[in-house]
Amino acid sequence: MKISFNKPKMMALVAISLFAVSCSVKGELEDLAEELEDTTTTAKVEQSVD
Repeated sequence: MKISFNKPKMMALVAISLFAVSCSVKGELEDLAEELEDTTTTAKVEQSVD
């Protein structure tokens, strides 16, 4: 069975896939940045208590 994609459909599929991956990566980076910010704030508070 041969599956044939015409070029515009294939390009659209690739573009949508890349967009989904970039959104996912962006979300993960935002979560990591938020976690790092919380850790930094906690470290500053602990340091100022000493």
